[in-house]
Amino acid sequence: MGGKIRAKSRLIPAGELANNTEIELTTDYYIMKITKSRKTILPLAAVAGLALAAGMTQAAVVYVDADYGTNTALDGAGTFNAGDTDQGNVDDQWSERTFGAANGGSVLVAAGTEDATPRLVTTFTLPGEGQYNIYGYYYTIGSWDASFTLGSGSATTYTNSNGTNLAATTGHFTEAVVVNAGGSIDLFEASLGVWDTTVNGLTVSVYIDDPETSGGDDRTWYDGVGYEAVPEPSTTALLGLGGLALILRRRKG
Repeated sequence: MGGKIRAKSRLIPAGELANNTEIELTTDYYIMKITKSRKTILPLAAVAGLALAAGMTQAAVVYVDADYGTNTALDGAGTFNAGDTDQGNVDDQWSERTFGAANGGSVLVAAGTEDATPRLVTTFTLPGEGQYNIYGYYYTIGSWDASFTLGSGSATTYTNSNGTNLAATTGHFTEAVVVNAGGSIDLFEASLGVWDTTVNGLTVSVYIDDPETSGGDDRTWYDGVGYEAVPEPSTTALLGLGGLALILRRRKG
């Protein structure tokens, strides 16, 4: 007796297979169909499943600290106060607040109830061709918020309700990143979208603004951006499937 089982990166129990069972291994790139006896298929299918699982490992985020004058600047006319130890609550202006608990020892801060604060732009270069998830990072507590725009896209305002709180995360970044700046001031992540280098090139620009608000305690504490390669089946996984087909062909012959 024979049957057909579709396997997507999983181990197949021996009880599910009979002699001459046809197995279909599916990836995002191709479909491979093989027919062989149980003794041959079972261990090789297990190897292929492990290879596929290894190839889908999520990449870690590379953090890019915002440094005014190096990778960050005003997007147009406006006032920036460097080395300001105040909370940066001068209306319609950006300030660099020295804050030892933050990444890089400072945060870029703006405040105000009017939409007259100039935008900042952080520019960085990706390490190679491909697709990347792009993120913006800001500290928030209470009504603090931040507006991010990826490239020529639309602006989106992020608060503590639609951003991701990273205070309890571990292993999220490729290096140590301060996710709590003291008390309830936590680092939040804004998912800005996918950047395709074949369309947009390797240089990424992220625009940051202090959203208009009616709240007296509103402010923006911008800290940086980040990127991670969009996960794809690794070379190891594809080689594993190729080896599976080669071994079966030799044994069949």
